[in-house]
Amino acid sequence: MTYKNLQIYFIGALLVLIVLASINTYYLWYLLGLGVIYLGLISWGASNIRSGYFTKTLSSSTKSKQLALTFDDGPHPNSLHVLEVLKRFEAPATFFCIGKNIEAHPEIARQILAESHTLGNHTYSHPVKWGWLSVKDVKAEVDKGKAVLQDITGQDQKLFRPPFGVTNPKIARVLNSDDCYVIGWDLRSLDTAIKDEEKLYQRIIKRINQSSILLFHDTQEHTPRVLERVLQYCEDDGIKIVSLGELLEIEV
Repeated sequence: MTYKNLQIYFIGALLVLIVLASINTYYLWYLLGLGVIYLGLISWGASNIRSGYFTKTLSSSTKSKQLALTFDDGPHPNSLHVLEVLKRFEAPATFFCIGKNIEAHPEIARQILAESHTLGNHTYSHPVKWGWLSVKDVKAEVDKGKAVLQDITGQDQKLFRPPFGVTNPKIARVLNSDDCYVIGWDLRSLDTAIKDEEKLYQRIIKRINQSSILLFHDTQEHTPRVLERVLQYCEDDGIKIVSLGELLEIEV
């Protein structure tokens, strides 16, 4: 169910219950229940990027034994260690970069491109209050992040990943008017929360055969070591590492 469809169903149910409640106050409880359900669905859709609830999101592929690697929040000095591992395994990746981090480390962003990886927009500053920004502020974050990327790459950037994977009607309004692909994931490594390398590795490989887009963060010190083990697992298990463009069959 999409947000637009929910609105239609909700308004219809609301009108019916208002009429019934005017006849019998007992139906006020149903009105309250409807409100709780509505808010629950809104919260679920906002935090679950795979749902495509507010805007079309590319989060997975039906292709078997193919995996796209994505890294969020760089570029960062630790990105260099990630690049070393990727080069060793000849594995392509997409780096969703924060604009201000590109400004701080333009040489790393250029190295990512020089090694045949892809850059994507992850807003300019990755605001903590991303889900609460106005339409104007969302647009400013998206546009400024995109502009920084264009200065580095010399190309129009089509890949966007929202901070925290959060979307809502305001964010959707901006993204739907922009010529971009909103990219999610179907396997979140949780490398920003899980610091135990063995635990992180086991979490990933237990899910990797049912997944197609893996989310890492190139800002985490332990991520390159876990990445190396994951890539070795993929090599041994016959899982092919491909670019997002190849996996999703899109121009990037």
